Amino acid sequence: MDTKISQINPGERGRLSDLIKHFGVEASYDELLNAPSIKGVPGGGNDMEGLIAYSKSVCRAYEISRTIVDEQLESIVKGNVINPVRDWLSGIERSKTNNPVHELVDNLPVEDKEWVKVALYRWLIQCCAAADMSKHEGKHPNSVYKYE
Repeated sequence: MDTKISQINPGERGRLSDLIKHFGVEASYDELLNAPSIKGVPGGGNDMEGLIAYSKSVCRAYEISRTIVDEQLESIVKGNVINPVRDWLSGIERSKTNNPVHELVDNLPVEDKEWVKVALYRWLIQCCAAADMSKHEGKHPNSVYKYE
């Protein structure tokens, strides 16, 4: 039986993530783009290849095995998932007590305002579900179950 033994000290695995953060590099995975989101790499290489090169040079300077970059960097990036739209929506605080949908419909030049309210509510629900990528279930007792 042939087993692959890692050449990395187990303590070094967490050090790479801490070292990247220490130098102000933000590495995450953007759910909406389905791609890594990398910011703060010196030299303008804000892509995965630039992050790999920069991480290896930092590891060399701090005497950390550079093989950890090849083995762990992708899992570090994919372990930090972001969704900018969901984050923005979850941070919104309502500044009014009135219903914004009713306020919008009242200002629209349409005849059947009740139909427009129903359509607008359904559209907003679909927008939120799309932004969330349907990962969080609705909390309404009459919500439709999702079977996969």
